[in-house]
Amino acid sequence: MDMRFKDIPVPEELDRVVEENMKKIYAQKKRRRIKRMATGFGTVAAVFIFGIFFIMSNPAVAAKFPVIGHIFEMLQ
Repeated sequence: MDMRFKDIPVPEELDRVVEENMKKIYAQKKRRRIKRMATGFGTVAAVFIFGIFFIMSNPAVAAKFPVIGHIFEMLQ
């Protein structure tokens, strides 16, 4: 049964259309990955900025954090 499928002629235009669509799918996938990465970086940046402003506005709370606490204890 495999041999019969190999003997069926496939038009050149069909190969071209399939190749074009595969390129479009790859480009869409790449764009989606870039958008997802940009969203992730934006989220990380927003959380970081929020954390900085929160720590600056509440030094008493910041002093309780393990890593940053020592710095804020020295500043107070």
